[in-house]
Amino acid sequence: MTGTDRFNRILLWSIVAVNATTICLPLATGIRYNPSRLAPLPESSIPLASRVPLGNRVTQIPNSLRIPSLHLESTIQEGETLAAASSGVWRRPASSTPLEMGNMVLAGHRTSPSSAVFRYLPSVKVGDDIEVIWDGLRYVYRVAETLTVPENATWIEDQTGTNRLTLYTCTPLLASTHRFVVVAHPVL
Repeated sequence: MTGTDRFNRILLWSIVAVNATTICLPLATGIRYNPSRLAPLPESSIPLASRVPLGNRVTQIPNSLRIPSLHLESTIQEGETLAAASSGVWRRPASSTPLEMGNMVLAGHRTSPSSAVFRYLPSVKVGDDIEVIWDGLRYVYRVAETLTVPENATWIEDQTGTNRLTLYTCTPLLASTHRFVVVAHPVL
């Protein structure tokens, strides 16, 4: 074996090792994601909905979702098809809004090349706060439960007689056999 052959073999194995790490490390969510090591999200300057009269709404602010425990902020996309989720969190058609009584359903990708906004959604814990900025006002919800359901469990999008926020994404990573679901209720 010549020096050049040895160098090429070492180079090849180095490339394989780097690529394997690049592909596998994001799949090990617990290794990469540690929210306690991140600086906290700044407190929102958007007023709480319960403290602002209806006539004083500021609607220039885009509708968005904030999950402080995940350091997540994303614009809420509207649209009739899943294509809307390619650029952030998607409000499912026919689901409620914070202004209406019912179930506001937001979905997002975990591994899409264009948007992996809910990559760490399974790290949400019961008791975490979630904020929805809607029509210029901030609505705070508290996580009541998390669950994993089969992909055909459409009941998670059913309307309710009370205000509720439902977030969901595919699980496990790189598969769509189940949905990880977060259910939250308004903090009054």
